[in-house]
Amino acid sequence: MSPLLTAHTARGSAAPKAPAAHTTPAAHTTRVAGTALALTFAAVGVVFLAIPGQVLRLFNTLGTALGLPASSTEGFTLFLALAGAYMWMVTVLAWRMAREPAERTYPRLLIQGKVASAVICLLLFVAQDQYLIYAVNAVVDGGIAAGVWLLIRVRHDTGHAA
Repeated sequence: MSPLLTAHTARGSAAPKAPAAHTTPAAHTTRVAGTALALTFAAVGVVFLAIPGQVLRLFNTLGTALGLPASSTEGFTLFLALAGAYMWMVTVLAWRMAREPAERTYPRLLIQGKVASAVICLLLFVAQDQYLIYAVNAVVDGGIAAGVWLLIRVRHDTGHAA
């Protein structure tokens, strides 16, 4: 409990009330989507950090079965830290989106992060090599960006804060 809240309640006053929860269907959908995305991003971030080589080997197995070249499986590099940091940020953005569905900043920043990830992977797939993991990430992150954009677009079109 914060010192301010402790001091306030120690004087015999009731604790300050939280702002009223947004109860519109659009706010509820935003909360559910943001929570689901935050939990998913956090889990994927943990997997990336815990077993990066195995994740890359899995995609190499699938990719070579499709006739695509295998990528390096060296996961313990600077890129591991960057991937973990990125997953941390998208987790926080999705979590904040879920907690504050009327705030427009969090979904917009989440869209930017996911579009950047998708575009960079698409460019690497075209310019570097046709690794399956590049294509899958481009599709998945592009899909997430589109889904969040549609979510806030629908909220905007229905007159609710997005």
